[in-house]
Amino acid sequence: MSLLTELNENGTTIVMVTHSPAYAEYSHRIVHLFDGHVVTENIKEQFHV
Repeated sequence: MSLLTELNENGTTIVMVTHSPAYAEYSHRIVHLFDGHVVTENIKEQFHV
């Protein structure tokens, strides 16, 4: 996760699919899906991990 965080801080866009809430907390945007449909979408206002 530290490598992905570093890459993102340097301008690389990362798209990660996970079932882990702990790993999802590293992101700026979290989209929850159910049966292929967006259920919720959360965007953090401040970006610090």
